Amino acid sequence: MPALASLHRLIVIWACAAAWLALVALAAAAKEADKDFISTPGAAEGAVLRIIEAVGRTPKMLSIDIVPQPLHLGALGDVATIAHAATERAGLEDPAIVTSITIARSVAILPRPSYGDIRWTIEVASPNEAATVYANARGEIVAIDLSRTHRAKTINLLDGDWRVLDAQRALASAVGAGKIVYKVSVGHRAVSVDAVSPDDPKRLRAYIWSLSGVRRGLMDMPNIDVLTGRPDQAAFSFDAVDLTMVPALIAQARQKLSTGPRVRKLN
Repeated sequence: MPALASLHRLIVIWACAAAWLALVALAAAAKEADKDFISTPGAAEGAVLRIIEAVGRTPKMLSIDIVPQPLHLGALGDVATIAHAATERAGLEDPAIVTSITIARSVAILPRPSYGDIRWTIEVASPNEAATVYANARGEIVAIDLSRTHRAKTINLLDGDWRVLDAQRALASAVGAGKIVYKVSVGHRAVSVDAVSPDDPKRLRAYIWSLSGVRRGLMDMPNIDVLTGRPDQAAFSFDAVDLTMVPALIAQARQKLSTGPRVRKLN
């Protein structure tokens, strides 16, 4: 009987220990579930290390997605710092948060489908606006899409809302050395420039500036003058263009329209 009693006490001890370990595991799981992998420093990096430990090696990944709720996925680098920088760069009118981060190689469709460098795609949102911030593999912000923001939807370059220095400097940098262009167009929300393609002098490339920065057109267009052997007289230097004149020209045009000769209506 004493032996049976000892065995009974041992079973009780093991049962209590197992229950305690289970409670510890549940507490850890609950703590993990409450963790924000974007704003909590080191959380995403720790998740990646646990994935690597579980896999047994460093895997090759197609993409990494990070959202505030745990998805058993993680990201490399200082995620919290990069997320904060993206929120600041987006500059939304109301308080905003990062809702998701995707890390993957960029994809190009033209001139042929291909993968590019590793890129962070960071979604930032507030109750009424949203923006997408892009960073390189080191977490340095390289581009931003503000098309879903209030200021991008209401900007009017033809009505005095002129960002001339931003537009002129950015387009000059994009066009590159020589800055030979064929057309400069100013619209309500963007400025576009047609320049010689750096890949083929027989083609023209469009560069479009907006609040989101400069992007290139979807595809290069044929340079008709060069292809047909005609003198290339349409080209001019972008350095000769002074975009600061645009507001004054618009004002003069409106004044001419309002003070010009009136045509009497015939009965």
